[in-house]
Amino acid sequence: MQSDVKIQRLIFQFILSIVILSNVAYAQQDSPELHEKTLEEITKDISSQQEPHIDVGDKPTAIGVNPKTNRIYVANQDDGTVSVIDGSNNTKIGNDIPVGMGPVAIGVDFIGNKIFVANEGNNSVSVIDGSNNRKIGNDIPVGKGPADVAVSPFYRIIYVANPYNNTVSVFYINGTKIGNDIVVGSSPRDIGVDPYSNTIFVANQLNNSVSEIDGHYMYIINNIGVGNSPVAIAVEPFTNTIYVANRNDKTVSVINETNRAEIKNEKFLADVAINPDTNRVYTANPDNDTVSVFYGNNGTKIGNDIAVGKRPMALGVDPSSNTIYVANQDDDTVSVIDGKVNKVVAGLTFYTEPFNGGHIECDNGKIVPTARQIYVYSGSECTAKPNEGFEFVSWQENLGGNSSRILNFSLPNTWYSVLQDSILEFLHSKPDKQETILDLPNFGSFTANFKARPPPIPSEYLVTLFAVVVSAFIGSWLTPTVIEWRRTKRQGSRLDHYHNEVKNLGNLDSEDIGELNNLKDNIADEYSRGRITKEQHDTLANEISVRYREIFKKEMDSLDSLPDDEKIKLLHKLNDDISDAYARERINDLHHTLLKERLTSYEKK
Repeated sequence: MQSDVKIQRLIFQFILSIVILSNVAYAQQDSPELHEKTLEEITKDISSQQEPHIDVGDKPTAIGVNPKTNRIYVANQDDGTVSVIDGSNNTKIGNDIPVGMGPVAIGVDFIGNKIFVANEGNNSVSVIDGSNNRKIGNDIPVGKGPADVAVSPFYRIIYVANPYNNTVSVFYINGTKIGNDIVVGSSPRDIGVDPYSNTIFVANQLNNSVSEIDGHYMYIINNIGVGNSPVAIAVEPFTNTIYVANRNDKTVSVINETNRAEIKNEKFLADVAINPDTNRVYTANPDNDTVSVFYGNNGTKIGNDIAVGKRPMALGVDPSSNTIYVANQDDDTVSVIDGKVNKVVAGLTFYTEPFNGGHIECDNGKIVPTARQIYVYSGSECTAKPNEGFEFVSWQENLGGNSSRILNFSLPNTWYSVLQDSILEFLHSKPDKQETILDLPNFGSFTANFKARPPPIPSEYLVTLFAVVVSAFIGSWLTPTVIEWRRTKRQGSRLDHYHNEVKNLGNLDSEDIGELNNLKDNIADEYSRGRITKEQHDTLANEISVRYREIFKKEMDSLDSLPDDEKIKLLHKLNDDISDAYARERINDLHHTLLKERLTSYEKK
């Protein structure tokens, strides 16, 4: 029997190698690795209207990758949809695809280009046609509370883990069920498939084991003990090595025919994935919003943890481009990691105002294109450089929905430099300001604002003008200018004061809304008295609106833990509170719309 398996492994390894190589060649024709692209190559086919980061649906929980088509599929648990991402430029394609209730897992048939989605809420599997991104037929019924779905590509079989009745459902690609559900360990949570031997591995969370199933005869070969609370599993097919993420003891169990080992991760684990081409193992760490990387052959950690989005819960690997996709549950986004350098890449869109006022340079000194998406690594620095005759004014973050905010930066501001700047500006002889660097606070769309400088006064007039300037300081002619300068300085101090007050509020909940109301009223009062400008008021109002939205979102997140009658009451209260806050101009149009959409999704449950 063992020799038969080895022969099968050799045969299928040869077949799979041909398929993978053809898939890699196909994918690489259209999508070379991001770190090998020039800025022009990255941006030449990207519309300036596309979003500069990958926003997906509500509560992304699982990711599946089709390396042949270079498409990434994301299951959005709370809105019952699947988002589709184009891996060649990392932008979302079309509208999200409606599937069953509470999609929590995705399996990809890269040969038939079909995507299988496990729906926890209605005990079913939805099927999507990858050629047109449309759902096919009726959902397939499976066991209770399906938690994962996996595809055996060459045998054309689908496996579904059902944790609430401790079984695995099995059916063909066409939806035809195969026999009775297979009884495995307690609370099966994740499934991995070895395509060579058609062996299936099931992580059983509540009895700390992995069930090994013979895919030919559908029976359990062995139950393998692993760490505490195994919740995720990944199979490296070339070496028949299995990696199991153990949530409670923060380890990864490594199992193969000749060796047993453990990788210490020291963080709460949500998922594990492997790139078989590089033999790199990746773990999603939701407790500190990172991804860890290890060598698969010896478990040695590679570099520092990679910072991603909020609460990463699922991983997907595209071996053809050496790209790792991370589903971040709490901010509804997907992070993209370049596997060659283990850094996050993301899209940025830059604008300059006016268009000829200056240009932007990032990291390597190359001028980046404006109004077009580019990719940079996390932590990059981008510099706004004014063109001749202009000076830099400010960085502005474009928040969407015609909303924006000015980003604070600091330059030396001694009394001498202020006086010198005032005199030089009066003389129209002020040089360009220091090139101002933006340490990217997040990824998105940014505008560098410049302003034109009047031409310098000819040198032959400087002596006369100097006398005029001295007289102006002595006489009353300059008094209004001084007063205006002092008023502007006071307004800037008040802006800094209130900006720090908002920043120091920390994490808010519903009990803090009174304090936030008072702060909003104080800012409105300062504006009505002319103590801050409209631009400063709008900037602070947007920051306050963000904090209101955080409070309401936190209340919405608590709905799942409430009984139905209390949930209905809180939904009505939240609806009234949000409407009242909007009527009182405590939240802006964009945040009001987002909150209402999120509230509607809860009401539909």
